[in-house]
Amino acid sequence: MPINQKQTATASPPKRSDLFHIGVVLNDRYVLERDLTLGNKAVTWLAKDINNDLPVVVKFMKYVEFENMASIVRASLQREVSILETLKHPGIIKLLDYRISETPYMVFEYLDAITLSVA
Repeated sequence: MPINQKQTATASPPKRSDLFHIGVVLNDRYVLERDLTLGNKAVTWLAKDINNDLPVVVKFMKYVEFENMASIVRASLQREVSILETLKHPGIIKLLDYRISETPYMVFEYLDAITLSVA
């Protein structure tokens, strides 16, 4: 199971609504610290990579808890990952990690900068 909640151990995978809060640990590696954005298709969180002691951004795909949407969301994530893995440019953030099974997410490098909407 890719998600570990140190506060409570459960036998079944957590529901999506249980995933998004401070302190959740993903894959024994990424600790959620604060939410960054809530978009139409995804939720992003600032997290800490405890293996490297670095900040990262975790992007969760929404709608995975709905059985009829899960395969569509996972296919969309797989397409996005495939494209991002081929793109290498200093102006594009790096995809560091991802998981498609159970609770789909992608992990990106964190850039401390202003958003385009503020610029």
